[in-house]
Amino acid sequence: MFSKWIYYRLLGRFFLPLLLIVAVVIGLLYHQEIETLDKLLEKEDISSVELATQVERNALATLGADALYLAGQPNMKSWIEYPSGLNKSAVIADFQWFQERFPVYDQVRFLNAQGMEEIRLDRVSGQSLVVPQAQLQNKSQRYYFKKIHSLSPGDIYVSPFDLNLERGRIEIPLKPVIRIGTPVFNQSGKFRGSILLNYLGTQILDELRQFSPGDGREIWLLNNKGFWLLGRGPEQEWGFMFPERQQHTMPIAYPQVWEKMQNNFEVGRASQNQDLFTFHRLDINSVTPGGESLKQNHWYVLIFTPKSYIEEKHADVKRNYLYMFALVFGLLLIVCSRLAQKELLRAESEQKVAEQEVQYRELLEGAPDSIVVADQSGVIRMVNVEAERVTGYSRADLVGQNVEILLPQRLRENHEEYRQSYLENPVVRSMGASKELFLLTKSGMEIPVEISLSPLVRGNERLVTSIIRDITQRKQQVAHIKELNRDLVMRSNALKAINLELESFSYSVSHDLRAPLRAVDGFSQTIIKEYADKLDDRGKDRLERIRKAAQNMAGLIDGLLDLSRISRTDMQREEVSLSKLASEVLSQLQEIDPGRKVTVSIQPEMNAQGDARLLKVLLTNLISNAWKFTGQVDDARIVLQSKELNGEQVFSVQDNGAGFNMDYAAKLFGAFQRLHDAEEFPGTGIGLATVKRVINKHGGRIWAESEPGKGAVFYFTLGEE
Repeated sequence: MFSKWIYYRLLGRFFLPLLLIVAVVIGLLYHQEIETLDKLLEKEDISSVELATQVERNALATLGADALYLAGQPNMKSWIEYPSGLNKSAVIADFQWFQERFPVYDQVRFLNAQGMEEIRLDRVSGQSLVVPQAQLQNKSQRYYFKKIHSLSPGDIYVSPFDLNLERGRIEIPLKPVIRIGTPVFNQSGKFRGSILLNYLGTQILDELRQFSPGDGREIWLLNNKGFWLLGRGPEQEWGFMFPERQQHTMPIAYPQVWEKMQNNFEVGRASQNQDLFTFHRLDINSVTPGGESLKQNHWYVLIFTPKSYIEEKHADVKRNYLYMFALVFGLLLIVCSRLAQKELLRAESEQKVAEQEVQYRELLEGAPDSIVVADQSGVIRMVNVEAERVTGYSRADLVGQNVEILLPQRLRENHEEYRQSYLENPVVRSMGASKELFLLTKSGMEIPVEISLSPLVRGNERLVTSIIRDITQRKQQVAHIKELNRDLVMRSNALKAINLELESFSYSVSHDLRAPLRAVDGFSQTIIKEYADKLDDRGKDRLERIRKAAQNMAGLIDGLLDLSRISRTDMQREEVSLSKLASEVLSQLQEIDPGRKVTVSIQPEMNAQGDARLLKVLLTNLISNAWKFTGQVDDARIVLQSKELNGEQVFSVQDNGAGFNMDYAAKLFGAFQRLHDAEEFPGTGIGLATVKRVINKHGGRIWAESEPGKGAVFYFTLGEE
């Protein structure tokens, strides 16, 4: 009885408080372990995806240079200028040497100006083989030939990453390729053909696979549309090449993650259904020189960590701590062991991160821009290969020198003050905003540049990284654009003067032509009235015809002047109610011809962006035509409506009148073009030409559908503001 009391007393005094402390400590350690594990996983994934992206960026950076290298070879230039079998053989020899030297290129081709292969070398069983003349193919309809054909000298085309096609079919086994091409011109600037390289994309994919953790996590490569180029199994890759795989995309499988990827241009993380995704965008345009074809050409490198992997890692930690709690008497040993293990993991993680940082610095050597790193006193500590190439200095020449060695004399005076000012507020920013900066090379030449500054802390030392970009070509383009703008202003002023002269001429013509026409009409009417008893019916008919001809001529002059004014009228776009304008036009027609009975249907709230006055002219002509050509129909109907067609708002004016033969539809919108007898349907033949001018002013389109005796429909669009 006494021994039990002592036992329970000791239990209550020592064991229970110790057990409570152990439970609290283990609980805190458990939660800390989970957080640390998650952070380590995140850090490892981010480091892996950054390193993988940089490796791919370096691999792609050389592609454009290789195409330009082949295009600039002396043998190639000789063959282009003087085609001969001997020169062609020399080019083939250059191609063979290149393909054997760089086995990553599966095919090396030269396409002539018509898109026909003239030289093609295939890599077969590790050897570079020349394809016989009879097996060469015409590639004129391939997208990459059309893209290369439109480039200027020195431009590079880089195709999307896809599968190789042979005679219109996907080559089996699958062969992922990237096509790199550049146009070739002779000395007179005539396009003679193009160099086309097929980069074997399996090397890119194999390099990425090396970064796959291999423990349930996967590394993926996606194109800019979200199709898998690597990952999720072979049956879901290259979906854009196989109709049955079109649904295998990231936007469909993981829409929330894909949306976040579109808004993040750096390393990012996202989750969906507790699966984790670590991604990095790789812009092809930023690592490979090129033209218009590179816009929107980018990939995503992504590490996928499934929910099951995370749960398994968390379960391992939980199980360990449950065992620890059960083994209370081995608490100190277990805690020390776990703390040592945690410390070891942390040290290994930090060492791994440090090694990755070293690798990252080495990868900077392949950066396309010049990089100069200096200390606080302005002494250069490091430069990359590109900086050596641009400045003409060797690394040994620059390291240890003051950065002012790279500045023209006129920019050195205040540079030390600017440098000290930056060190007081070291942030990532451009250097010399709104100022022109120049880099002084070893030869004394000045190069216009842009410089981005970024602080770098290494241990207790603060450094400044300068990223220098040559903008010589950009400045030349800006100067060219300014010259074009000046020419455009001169042309605009000349056009305004011509329009003023044309308006003055139109006024003079209309005034001088109307006077004699009014005299002809007036005197003809006077003769009919005053000499009616002296004229027979034939004479009266002739005078009436003279009057009608004069009146018709006056109408033609008015129509031509209206047509001319529309072309010279300045546009004033605003929100216009076409329903209201159509109602006004029909009301005016009803007042002029009150005896007509016409069923009219106008779609309510039919609005458009345009010039209200010109749109009134347009509707007046179209509705007046519908009113006129339904004049011989008992149940005349006119319908005005709009609908959306292929994302574009289309308006229509429909009637059930005389209609016309579609064989003559091409004449509809020309001045003085008529498809009906003037006696039956009077008019000047200028109305639809006026309508066409109004449509052109709005940047729209107009067309018609009709059948004789079954009416007509006129469709039109008004373009965008």
